[in-house]
Amino acid sequence: MRHLAAVNFLIIRKKIKIVLFYGVKTRHFIIFAPRNNIIMLTRSIKACIEEMPQNVVFSYRDLSLKESASATVVRTLNRMVERGELTKLSKGRYYKPRVSSFGTMLPNREEFIKDLLWANGRTIGYITGYLLFLQMGLTTQVPNILEIGINGKKNAIERGIYKIRFVSQPNKITSANTYLLQLLDCLKYIRNIPDTTIDKSVALLANKIMALETDKKNRLLILGSNYQPFVRALLGAIMEQYCPEVNVELLKKSLNPVSTYKIGISILSNAKNWNIR
Repeated sequence: MRHLAAVNFLIIRKKIKIVLFYGVKTRHFIIFAPRNNIIMLTRSIKACIEEMPQNVVFSYRDLSLKESASATVVRTLNRMVERGELTKLSKGRYYKPRVSSFGTMLPNREEFIKDLLWANGRTIGYITGYLLFLQMGLTTQVPNILEIGINGKKNAIERGIYKIRFVSQPNKITSANTYLLQLLDCLKYIRNIPDTTIDKSVALLANKIMALETDKKNRLLILGSNYQPFVRALLGAIMEQYCPEVNVELLKKSLNPVSTYKIGISILSNAKNWNIR
């Protein structure tokens, strides 16, 4: 019987693949999968990769394959990395490298961090810091440190050539208020924007605030009330001077009347009313 069982097992081995082992004591599983199924799945994975644009970062979940096949998908992707067909950006994230006459090109900055900005169809973070200053037209410096506003706290990470830092945002982050939070962050870091002056930055931001619809301006005031006192003072002064249709008393009352804020600005005629120096 033992000999017959061994022969039968050898025959079976040609038709199946052992994926995982299970025993009552070891508490591991044995899963038998037909070899043809594994081959077909591998082909499906490669076909999905073929359809992927170059330098677009994706995870195995983006391949729209069954969750039960995730282990096989990850193994296949890692083998493609070993063969140079894919590049691994971080754990579970890959891209097809674009090669030009100048060499291998990197994905754009947004591809490096898009999974940190959106998840399950909702906004979980937003671009802030030096990259935001560049996007807003406040500076021309191109950063290699990326900052992301998030709810909560998170340690810095590295991806490729970028170091990514996370900045805690006191307001709830949604797709509807992301731009408003970015405006407030620019005011918060107004003294740290490179290759410009505070007056130029305030003038540009004031124009962006004036362009908002009235309901957005009022929402900006509410969100701004959760920022530092000097940000509230600067926002209040800007809106009082450039957006007279908006009531800024909410911000005025939130400030200590004896506190002063050294910002170094000259284009706001009402700066003294807000104790801005």
